[in-house]
Amino acid sequence: MMEQLFSVFGNVKIGKNVFIEPFCLIGYAEETQNNSESAITIIGNNVEIHSHSVISQNCILGNNVWCGNYTYIGENTKIADGVELMYGAKVYNNVSIGKNSWIGGFICNNAIIEEDCVVMGTLIHKFTNAIIGIPEPFPTIRKGAFIGMNAIVIGGVEVGENAYIAAGSVLTKSAKPNMLYLGNPARCIGKAPLPFNKEKNERKE
Repeated sequence: MMEQLFSVFGNVKIGKNVFIEPFCLIGYAEETQNNSESAITIIGNNVEIHSHSVISQNCILGNNVWCGNYTYIGENTKIADGVELMYGAKVYNNVSIGKNSWIGGFICNNAIIEEDCVVMGTLIHKFTNAIIGIPEPFPTIRKGAFIGMNAIVIGGVEVGENAYIAAGSVLTKSAKPNMLYLGNPARCIGKAPLPFNKEKNERKE
């Protein structure tokens, strides 16, 4: 750890063999007045957090999590073991991400992503008749699903297990398990292809 080159806010617990590059903010509260004394930010063992990343207060990062440069993780978010967040990934408040998933896009508040998913696109709220202070319906991404680059998943829809949302598609209705969706709006066009195998990264052994 390069303790002199990154900033820690509030109550932060950092595990063993953690690597944090310069210009990171750990335990950060978006608004100073929201900094809670009861909030505990937990960084697991063998975590890598690369430069200019923000890990907000009351987050939990499991073991072997990897955060690329300019990663943002919002408050109260839980990220399980082995998750990789690519360069510039934005994960907002109260999100849950399951083991060994890869995240490379924008993830809205409260979204649920189960284990072994690949999410390179955008998960957003629908913002129809929205009321400030009332949570909007959010996307749920089931185990093994694949969201391609620049795909957008909108509102309270569910992407079923091993479903495949093709790059650039716009999904506004729930996707069935093991099926391929393509287009704007996205439509089912057949069986989902098998995604590439996510081999274990040697640096995390």
